[in-house]
Order: sequence, then structure tokens, then C-alpha cells
Amino acid sequence: MDPDRIRSVFEQAAGAPPADRAAILERVCGDDASLREEVARLLQFAVEEADTALGDDDPLIGAGIGQWCIHRELGSGASGQVYEATSCNGDRCAIKLLRSHRSSEESRRRFLQEAKILRGLSHPGISQILDAGIEDISGCQRQWIAMQLVAGARTLWSWVLEHDPGRDARLRVFSEICHAVGAAHAAGVIHRDLKPDNILIDREDRPHIIDFGIAHAAEGPLRHESLETRQGQLLGTLQFVAPELTEGAGAPTAQSDVYALGLMLYELLSGQPPYVVHPTNIAAAIDTIRRADPAPLSTLDHTLQGDLDTITSKAMSHDPTHRYATASDMAHDLDRVIRGDRITARPEPRLHRYIRRHRHAATVLLFAAPTFLALAIIATVFAWDSTNSRNALIAEADRRNRLLAYAESMLSIQDEMVRPHTMYWSTAIEQHVERARRLSGDDGVLFAHMLLLAGGPEQWQVDRRSMLDEAAAAVSDLPRADPTRIAVQLRRLLATNPVHDAAQQLRSLANDARDSPPDLRADVLAGAATAHLNSPIGGRLISDGHEWSAQAESVINDELNGDPDRLTSLLHRRAWAWLFRGGEPADLIACEDVLRSRLIPLTVDHFGSRSLQSIGARGLLGLCLLQQGNTQGAVEALRSVVEDATANIGVSHNITWRHMNNLGLALCAAAESEHDPAEQRAMRAEAQQAWTELLRAATAFGVRGEVDWYGRSWATTMPDHAPPIDDLLAAWDDLHAGQEPAAAP
Repeated sequence: MDPDRIRSVFEQAAGAPPADRAAILERVCGDDASLREEVARLLQFAVEEADTALGDDDPLIGAGIGQWCIHRELGSGASGQVYEATSCNGDRCAIKLLRSHRSSEESRRRFLQEAKILRGLSHPGISQILDAGIEDISGCQRQWIAMQLVAGARTLWSWVLEHDPGRDARLRVFSEICHAVGAAHAAGVIHRDLKPDNILIDREDRPHIIDFGIAHAAEGPLRHESLETRQGQLLGTLQFVAPELTEGAGAPTAQSDVYALGLMLYELLSGQPPYVVHPTNIAAAIDTIRRADPAPLSTLDHTLQGDLDTITSKAMSHDPTHRYATASDMAHDLDRVIRGDRITARPEPRLHRYIRRHRHAATVLLFAAPTFLALAIIATVFAWDSTNSRNALIAEADRRNRLLAYAESMLSIQDEMVRPHTMYWSTAIEQHVERARRLSGDDGVLFAHMLLLAGGPEQWQVDRRSMLDEAAAAVSDLPRADPTRIAVQLRRLLATNPVHDAAQQLRSLANDARDSPPDLRADVLAGAATAHLNSPIGGRLISDGHEWSAQAESVINDELNGDPDRLTSLLHRRAWAWLFRGGEPADLIACEDVLRSRLIPLTVDHFGSRSLQSIGARGLLGLCLLQQGNTQGAVEALRSVVEDATANIGVSHNITWRHMNNLGLALCAAAESEHDPAEQRAMRAEAQQAWTELLRAATAFGVRGEVDWYGRSWATTMPDHAPPIDDLLAAWDDLHAGQEPAAAP
């Protein structure tokens, strides 16, 4: 069984009230009996441990707090416990008591904030506050809040599993939930921890919103009570956090709550969450949230096509401005669905939906767009000049439609497109070749362009030779100087491993492309430069590579308005050649100069300081400084690179691991040149920590060869502080037992 899956289900069940745990296991585990049994065993163990640690009796049962007498525990969470209590006149309430070990200054402020915010909210769907105070319990000052007791309370999912309500009943209850959240929004309060466990359903099937402990008062009379979130602090349950809150984009808004409501409505209607975040790896969870692109509800259940699909898609939009402004607006549209009226939300335009849902396919399409445009222009001119212009135009329109249909079909491997390893690609590529053959019919040019689209940019290290061989065969009858044939041959030669073996052929192809459109000409020249710069022989070939690179740069600057994508790739390859294929002092000086004065400013200006392009350029700078002997400068540069890579793509990605490994190497080199023993120990400890985190992530998310590679790097550099390679590989084997072995990096 997947240990992450077990951990995720255990944490969901352990964090819920004991009465709800069986229902949660039933909902989450489904037919997986072995998963249910394993989690139940862990829960039993946790209960026994808790009983051993705390004793059989809860000392608070029977105790008095304020005017209330505690009778029994209703549930507990990370920050507090909830008890049922009665007053001297028989009134019943639920008392929330802050745990003593959580009684930090900030926790107390948040607890006090919840009480003040609840006093300012009045709605039947929001649990009302009755009393609050501070009580001395066993020598500890503990805050408490007495709230309205929800009769027969069970969480939203417990209610669903217990009653299996129909769709209309689910929509009615969820509309009431949205109205209650909307009332909070109207008062300027953002809940920011909306999730099924914070929604209780009473005996009359009426919902109640609870737990405003991390609520944010954005405006109105409660504004001064709100606690601002520190920069970089992420509050709430990750499964329901809106994408913009993972970017450090400022305070939460009503649209942040709407996003969480959209996620809950999606699961309430479909029976499954739109996506599942990593339970323990924060970076991986944030990466999932930022990349999440849930399938439309209608693809899971065709009866949900139409208004409900539109409402959930609008609520879950990545762009907050495209969501409902408040939860009340969402509630009104749900009410319209229940009444059979027309909703206000409109389906997303097809083009917008295509770009949003097929981000990676659209990126690939963008790479090939100039070629497609040139092809369309040539075909259009030919069509107007021919006697059958109308038929030719219709045929070209059909070609473009089939190409678009093929691009849309790439959604089926969208997740694989961003995987760091080729092991996920073989089946997907075969599927796309067959789909391209079916959609293109007898049109060899169209078939070739579809295969170019499926192969993706050169940055994706995918074995695409067989696919490109088919594309080359499809256009073999075209003239040597035909742009489509040149484009196919270019991609085919660049897929050669090693690419420097194709240097002579790329030189010949550059000659064929002299009259091609500038974008294709620039790509061919850059390809020839790459082949020469990658040569292990060096000498004249490296010199020729820089000459080809200069020619490509001239075309990019003079005819393509300094295209930042092409220029970034070109300068990166040039710096890489100076760093790894030269290595002489003059080469390293030239490398540092092009990085500092051109490549890094270019990537920051056009892509952002934390973009992958900027991270890659600064990573090269760190290695350049290391080779020059500037170990302190290398450490500073690589620390920044690792920090930004972790924040951008997470510690679960192999790009981050590469930079963490380089940081470890730089720290050890800096320690060797450091005279202060304390500083030496600190640097080695930091290096050891970097490799530890790297190997932990690589063991969970990487292939076996990466664990071996980075483990040997650590063992070679710090032989006295690295675990044995065999132990690292055994850990990977244990975690991935039963999976197919993958190739080394």
C-alpha cells in the first residue's frame, strides 16, 4: 500500500471527532478493505497510546467553568477540546477549551479573536457564542468559549454517509451553507478554514458553520479585531487553500472562501475531491494546488453537465476575479438551480477554457505557432491563387480544426507532461501517435505537425526518436528547403543522443534553412550551436559553436524583436559551454560576465525573479563562482537558488534536488577554506542537512538512479557523515516495492 495514502487517511480520521471516524473511513477508503483495516489499526494504537499517556479519566469531566458544568467530550483538535456542558438553570452549550500546551501569545490572541468575531456575527447558520472567559485549570490559565450546542451534530460528510441524501437535498443544504458564509462576508469576515469538518448538520438537516479561530476581518466594525498573517505564513487546511494564498499574494478575500466552497460542492456532487494534496510535504501540496486543474463535473457524471458544472468551475477558478464575488452570489445561483431558473454564471469561453485546462499543451502549441502560422499563410496564398481557392480554404480550415482537436486531446497526459522522469511517457506517446494518425488521415504534413506537438519542447527529456522518425517519413517527399521538413529534421537531430553526433547534419540543415522564416532559421542556428557546444572534444568545435550561437542571436535580435524565450535558451547554452566545456580561467570569466550582465537580468525582467529560467541562470552562476574558487559567493548564490526552487516547484522536484546537491558541494568546499572551526562545523552541518532533505525527497518522489547518484555525491564529499549507499537504495526499494524500475538520471 502507498504509505502516503495511509498517512493521509489516518490524519483525516485522527483529526475528526471519534464518532465520525468510522464514517470518514467508509467515505475515503471505499472498497479498499486493506487500507481501511490498516488505518483502523493505527487509530486504535493512537487511542491506546493516548489512554496510556492521559489515564482513563478526563479530569475536566464534572469540572466547573464559569457558570457551566462539563459533562462529556464532544471532540478535539490540534488547538483545543470541545465539551458539552450545562448551566445551573439547565441551558446546554458546547465549550471550546484552548489546550494548555498551545497557549502561546499568538494562540491566545487567535482564541480571543474567534470569540470577538462570533459576537459580531448573527445568522442561524453560524454557531452563536454564549459566553467566554479565562479559567485556572490545574494551575494553567486556559481560555474558553461557550457556544450554541448543535443538537444531533455531525459533520457534513458524516451526514452524507448516514443519510445518503439526494441531489436536491444536498444542494439545499449547501445553499444554506453558502448563505451563512455570505452573511459573514457581508460583515467583513473571511472564514479561511472552510472544510467539511467545520460544518455541522443538526437533527433538522440545517447546517452550522463553526471554528472561526483563524478568521480574517477584512472590513467593517470587526476590522480592528483581525490578526494579520505574517509574510509567508499559510493558514488553513491545505486541501482547501486557494491558489493565490500559496503565492503570498496578500490577505485572504471572500473569493478565497468561495474557492473552498467550490471544492466542497464538487466532492458533494461527484463523490470524489477535485484533487488531493500531499498530506505531509508542504512544498508538494502547494505545488499540487498551484497546478490543480480539476476535470469538469460532467466528465465524472454526465447528469451534472450544465448549470452545476458551470457553478463549480466558476467557484474553483484559479483567477480570483473570475470567481463569485461572495458566497451569497454562489448561494443565489444554487437557489436558481433548485427552482429551475436561469443562473447568472456563464460557461467559460471555449478558448479561455482550452488555455486554462491545457496549459502545457497550449505552451507546446505556442512553441510551434510560428510554423503553423507560416503554413497557414502559405496555404492561404496558394488557395487564393488557385482555381479551386474555395475548396483549398475549406481544406485548410479543416486542417486547423483537426490540429486544434489534437492539441485539446493532449489533456489526457497533462500530468505526465510535468513529471520529471521519462518513465511516465512511453505509453502516452504511443497513444498520441495513434491519435495523430487517426485525426490527420492522409495529410502527411498535418501528421508531422501533430507529432511535433506531442513531442513537446526540447527541455522535456523524452525519448521521441521513434515518433520523429515517423514524422520525417511523412514529409520525406517535400523539398529539402520546405519549412515543415526542416522543422521535423531539426527536432529529429536534436533528439539524437548525444546531440553532438549530429553537428555536421545540423550545419547542413542550417544551409537548407537560409530562406526559411526567421523563427525557424533561429531555431536551426541555435540547434547547430547546441550540437557544437556539447562536443566533448572541445577546441575548434566549441569555437564553431559560439560562432553559430552568435548567428542565432543576430536573427533573434534583428528579426524576432529579441524573443526572450529563444534568447534565454541560447545564452544559457553559451554559459553552460564556457562552464563545462571550457573551464579555463578566461572561459569562467566570460561565463560569469554573460550570466551577470545578460542572462540573469533577462530572466528576471521577462519571467520573474523566482522563475525556473532565473533559478537556472543563478544556479549556473553559483557553479561558476565555485569553479573560480569563490566558495563564499557560490554558497550565497546557491542558497538563494535552493530557496526559490523550493518555493516555486517544491522539494519534490528533481530540479530542486540538483541545486540542493550543488549547495552541499559548495558548502563543503567553503568549509575547507574556512579557518574558524565553528564556521566549518556549521557549514558541514548545513551541507549534511541539504543532502538529508534531498535524499528524503528523492526516495519518496524520485527514481532509484537519482537516490544512487545523489547518495554517492554525498558519500564522496562527506564520507564520514553520509549513510551507506546500500541503505539509501534499500529505503527506496522498500517504499516503491512492486513498481517498475526506472532509469538513472
